[in-house]
Amino acid sequence: MMRFIEKNASKPNIIYGLLFIVFINTIGFPLFPKLFTDQTIPIKTILDLQFGFTPEFAHELLDNLQDDGRKAYRLTTLFVDIPYALIYGFIYSFILVVLLKKTKNWSKYKLIILVPLLISLFDLLENVGILLLIKTYPNTSTSISVFTSWSNQLKWIFAFITFLLVLFNIIILTAKKFKK
Repeated sequence: MMRFIEKNASKPNIIYGLLFIVFINTIGFPLFPKLFTDQTIPIKTILDLQFGFTPEFAHELLDNLQDDGRKAYRLTTLFVDIPYALIYGFIYSFILVVLLKKTKNWSKYKLIILVPLLISLFDLLENVGILLLIKTYPNTSTSISVFTSWSNQLKWIFAFITFLLVLFNIIILTAKKFKK
């Protein structure tokens, strides 16, 4: 995995990846559900964008979505969110490789490039949980809801850590340039 990330960590791959991320966030997520339902799904309320949620919140959301909304949520999760989760982890890992290789101690901090893949891992687990909640609705399991909520929270925690790692490395590299 490390070799794959190091080999593919290039500025063009990062640019294409960031364009993909922007495209999915601005077009994919908002428009894909509309292919399956006339119902407007308020994207701010979906489980993916919460920082944790209760089993009651999950059940109420699925109830409010109705049949068409749940179908759209399921298909969006399957065909947009799962591929998205796989790709963005690698893009953020590529960014960290490019930044870290500019430091003197690259090999010392090499494992840091795996942190973004933890975002992807927990996002995928969250997606599996969401799919199970939709499939078993209205008999949603409290344990699946709790598992999905924990996966969701860990996704956001590792996303924040990744953001800090990228920001920290940018600040260090910028400071080095100003010293010269």
